[in-house]
Amino acid sequence: MIEIVNVVGGGGFKIDLDLHKIASKSSLIDMDYEPEIHSGFKFKFDEDGPTVMLFSSGNFHITGAKSVEELYQTHTELKTYIEDISDENDLDYKADCEVRNIVAVNEYSSKIDLEALSDALEESDYNPEDMPAIRFSIGPNYGTFLIYRTGKVIYTGDSDLKNISNAFDDLFKILDELFNST
Repeated sequence: MIEIVNVVGGGGFKIDLDLHKIASKSSLIDMDYEPEIHSGFKFKFDEDGPTVMLFSSGNFHITGAKSVEELYQTHTELKTYIEDISDENDLDYKADCEVRNIVAVNEYSSKIDLEALSDALEESDYNPEDMPAIRFSIGPNYGTFLIYRTGKVIYTGDSDLKNISNAFDDLFKILDELFNST
């Protein structure tokens, strides 16, 4: 069963924002604005919610959403927040939030012999001294898998849920062929 563990997205309001003014009027959770260290204003709307990074250019990133729906909900909250706290009356919402990356986790049906898998998979990267997983991509239209001995598989580098499902299916077919699993 595929579990989405992180959805990252972003966009822009196409206006310059006064982050000092916005940060000083703010009572958001986990706020951090230190322009001498980092140019963005970081905050959350909810303690367990995604993190927003807002820039003076009007661009923003949202990370830590547990679903695409939560990403878009946070984007809606951000638009309302900027509208309420700024003097801008005509924010450009045409640059909607886009999904940029999804991190998903799945479990293969059995433990995996990483040494044998590494030998069988061209283009795989396995160095147990650096990481206890194989880094592998099926091809240029796929993201990257991290494959662990326990059967846990992490996939990143894609922004479409259907592509992610297909990628896991394709990987598990390869693993089944290599290890004759049923």
